Amino acid sequence: MPSSHGVIEGYNGIATVDDKFQVAFDVQAFCYGHEAKNLEKVVDSIAESFSDVDGKGKTYREVVHTAHVGFHSEQSVRNLLDRGIDAYVLDPRFR
Repeated sequence: MPSSHGVIEGYNGIATVDDKFQVAFDVQAFCYGHEAKNLEKVVDSIAESFSDVDGKGKTYREVVHTAHVGFHSEQSVRNLLDRGIDAYVLDPRFR
């Protein structure tokens, strides 16, 4: 992974968790240090593996996605908007 100290060996682990039951239903490891590069792949994986966790029959389109500031970039937010995904990604300028 690239870092301010050159290239270091490591990975970025990302887990997607249900907010009500805290069930991790998507876990992945990436070799990119910046999480925003991985957001599209994570959302694609969630769409593939999403199942009815709370028993209320929600569809994938009814799920609200939230992500911390590490996932924010113009490209990642544009991708979410273009796909019509209801998501809230923290903006680094308004912490």
